[in-house]
Amino acid sequence: MALDPTDRTAITELLSLHGHLIDSGELDRLDELFTPDVVYDISDFGQRDL
Repeated sequence: MALDPTDRTAITELLSLHGHLIDSGELDRLDELFTPDVVYDISDFGQRDL
Protein backbone atom coordinates (compact mmCIF):
# COMPACT_ATOMS: atom_id res chain seq x y z
CA MET A 1 0.00 0.00 0.00
CA ALA A 2 1.52 3.29 -1.09
CA LEU A 3 1.28 6.38 1.06
CA ASP A 4 -0.23 9.48 -0.41
CA PRO A 5 1.89 12.64 -0.26
CA THR A 6 -0.12 14.11 2.64
CA ASP A 7 0.44 11.04 4.81
CA ARG A 8 4.12 10.88 3.86
CA THR A 9 4.58 14.54 4.81
CA ALA A 10 2.78 14.08 8.15
CA ILE A 11 4.99 11.10 9.05
CA THR A 12 8.14 12.99 8.08
CA GLU A 13 7.10 15.99 10.18
CA LEU A 14 6.36 13.75 13.18
CA LEU A 15 9.76 12.07 13.00
CA SER A 16 11.50 15.41 12.55
CA LEU A 17 9.72 16.93 15.55
CA HIS A 18 10.74 13.93 17.68
CA GLY A 19 14.39 14.49 16.76
CA HIS A 20 14.24 18.21 17.45
CA LEU A 21 12.55 17.76 20.83
CA ILE A 22 14.99 15.08 21.97
CA ASP A 23 18.05 16.97 20.71
CA SER A 24 16.99 20.17 22.46
CA GLY A 25 15.98 18.38 25.68
CA GLU A 26 12.36 19.52 25.45
CA LEU A 27 11.00 16.29 26.90
CA ASP A 28 8.08 18.16 28.42
CA ARG A 29 6.72 18.55 24.88
CA LEU A 30 6.58 14.82 24.10
CA ASP A 31 2.81 14.99 24.61
CA GLU A 32 2.73 16.59 21.16
CA LEU A 33 3.88 13.27 19.71
CA PHE A 34 2.42 10.54 21.91
CA THR A 35 -0.86 9.58 23.52
CA PRO A 36 -1.34 10.52 27.21
CA ASP A 37 -0.71 6.93 28.40
CA VAL A 38 2.76 6.62 26.82
CA VAL A 39 5.68 5.40 28.94
CA TYR A 40 8.92 6.68 27.47
CA ASP A 41 11.52 4.32 28.93
CA ILE A 42 14.91 5.99 29.18
CA SER A 43 16.11 3.99 32.17
CA ASP A 44 19.05 2.59 30.15
CA PHE A 45 20.39 6.14 30.13
CA GLY A 46 20.14 6.49 33.92
CA GLN A 47 16.95 8.55 33.74
CA ARG A 48 13.48 7.94 35.11
CA ASP A 49 10.68 6.90 32.77
CA LEU A 50 8.61 9.73 31.38
